[in-house]
Amino acid sequence: KAIGDKNSMSNLVWRKKSSNNLKKKWDSGEMEHARKIMSDTMKETRRSGKLKSVIRSKKEKEIIVEIKKMGYAVKHSFKVDTKICDVFIPTLNLIIEYNGDYWHCNPKKYGPDYFNQKKQKTAKELWEYDKNKIDLIKEKGYNLEIVWESDLNDDNTLINKLIKKYDAK
Repeated sequence: KAIGDKNSMSNLVWRKKSSNNLKKKWDSGEMEHARKIMSDTMKETRRSGKLKSVIRSKKEKEIIVEIKKMGYAVKHSFKVDTKICDVFIPTLNLIIEYNGDYWHCNPKKYGPDYFNQKKQKTAKELWEYDKNKIDLIKEKGYNLEIVWESDLNDDNTLINKLIKKYDAK
């Protein structure tokens, strides 16, 4: 085609058809090889430190401030293998994961079949992902505490209590 000619992808109808075909192939598992390559590439990018930008919630920032006020050095977005952990307190070898009730489908509020629209996964799938992350963190020898949004809302001294539990050891 000559420069300036439109290709088929500039046509909205063709782009939509192409997108739908790819989605069908992805959902059917036909593109599992591509998903695996993408997943492995992302994991290697995280391992190598090339990927640094991580979204921190307002609550995570508040937790970090609270821990620093207690006199502890804190690392946020701490990497354990390919997983990014919310908060790490090196002197206590303690990782604190803050789980939003909606984003992680708190089992006290959601059943296993609940479908999280934002994550496009069922609660059970999210729990399995979180369990794998927890297992990896523990396998690497870290202390770990999971803090649920609703638990922290119910007890604003929860972080303080957790830290004292490990500081007493």
